[in-house]
Amino acid sequence: GLERAQSVIEVFLQEGFSRFRISVIDMYPHVRERFKLAGLPLPYGDGFSPSQEQLARVDEMIRNAITNVNKTKVQSYVGEYTQKINTKQLNELVAMMKEDRMAGAQAASDYFAKVLELDMTPKVKLLTKEDKIKGESPFAEPVGTQSGTVGSTTVKVDPKILKRRPKEALEIIAHEVMHTKQKLQVYKWEKGELSEPDEIERAELYYFCFSNYETTNKSHRLYRHQLAEEEAFTFGGAVTRKMKHSNRFRG
Repeated sequence: GLERAQSVIEVFLQEGFSRFRISVIDMYPHVRERFKLAGLPLPYGDGFSPSQEQLARVDEMIRNAITNVNKTKVQSYVGEYTQKINTKQLNELVAMMKEDRMAGAQAASDYFAKVLELDMTPKVKLLTKEDKIKGESPFAEPVGTQSGTVGSTTVKVDPKILKRRPKEALEIIAHEVMHTKQKLQVYKWEKGELSEPDEIERAELYYFCFSNYETTNKSHRLYRHQLAEEEAFTFGGAVTRKMKHSNRFRG
């Protein structure tokens, strides 16, 4: 049943539907009686409603459907921007960060904002101890954050990474600048400034994602496979892959 439901949801997600109402059957006494007469198994035994374990499996099915469809959409959408990334420029940014980490980091933010066709550039700052609020998960301590949308938007990066591992810092900055683009899309959607159906649909998905955001405190897997994070990790990851590919050929 869950496999059938997942396949149906995936079909409609691929067709552009982004809102669903999912109902789980209530087993009233007369419903249980009809099931018995029809020779059908009772999904909850003699109970009226599903167990928490059964509801968890439904939640997992929904996430799997979204994840499967997101992967294709993410690769297509983000690929339009990653193909614009210039490997020589990335290596120059790394060299700049080694000379002056903050100037280099700001130059990286400027560059990724240009690649992502933003009409604004996030200001880069250092992540502070106050920003690093640990949760129960070992993944909960951030290495980068993004805040703000219009007028003033900020990307913060772990100072140790920026100082010692500039290539990793470059990926983090790319990741957070992608979040800036996503939040700007939501802002424009809320203001009624978007007209293209694809832009509106994506902005609605971002809005849903940020409104129901899964943190690493609950599950790193759930956090990692949200649409907003899938896109940001894909964009940031492309930066690292391009640098590795370039360094391999330079020998």
